[in-house]
Amino acid sequence: MTLRNNEETANVGTKWTIEEDNKLNQELSENKTYEEIALEHKRTITGIKSRVISNIIYPKYKDNIDFEKISLEYNIDVNILKKYINKMETKPTVKVNETNTKTDKILEYLIKIDNKLSLIIDNRL
Repeated sequence: MTLRNNEETANVGTKWTIEEDNKLNQELSENKTYEEIALEHKRTITGIKSRVISNIIYPKYKDNIDFEKISLEYNIDVNILKKYINKMETKPTVKVNETNTKTDKILEYLIKIDNKLSLIIDNRL
């Protein structure tokens, strides 16, 4: 059975709404457990922690991350916290002029991928 077919995790993979993010903030301030929050949102515990790291912790602390302190404050294993933050900081970004269309952004990203693939292929030869 896939997670989306399970009533307890039916929202896995669906886009988070503003209301759901607000509810998550409220639940954290009420010191609810990740298990309780996951059941309420019909998502996985890992999904909830990921959302907390990416939308609450990282924007708030990205310039001064004290992993040990934040790990205790949010009850998230320090290694998981480091893993997600590192992934976010090394995520490739496409810098484009703000006037570019989505198509231009996609094309630029595809060109970068093509260039990287060419380098990989050249190194194999």
